[in-house]
Amino acid sequence: MTGNEVEMFTIRVDINPGLEPQELSIKAYCDTRAVINRLFVFEILLQGKAIAILVPAEGSWCQLEGKLGPPVVRRIGGAIEEYYDLADQ
Repeated sequence: MTGNEVEMFTIRVDINPGLEPQELSIKAYCDTRAVINRLFVFEILLQGKAIAILVPAEGSWCQLEGKLGPPVVRRIGGAIEEYYDLADQ
């Protein structure tokens, strides 16, 4: 993915334990405002509405916007990582 590309894909994540996994749309792009280190940004959409913006951060995930709890951020981040692992195969 280069600076001008936007990638959209869908993942399923267990946001609320005990309920059905939610289908989330992911809008992935490179934030070119970060001049030194290009920052890959993942906008998380639920039913077409943005609920969070996540970025990978040293083996973990950081939430830039939104009100998701740390366990949910980790689950979504893990699903994004799995998506890219499968896409590379």
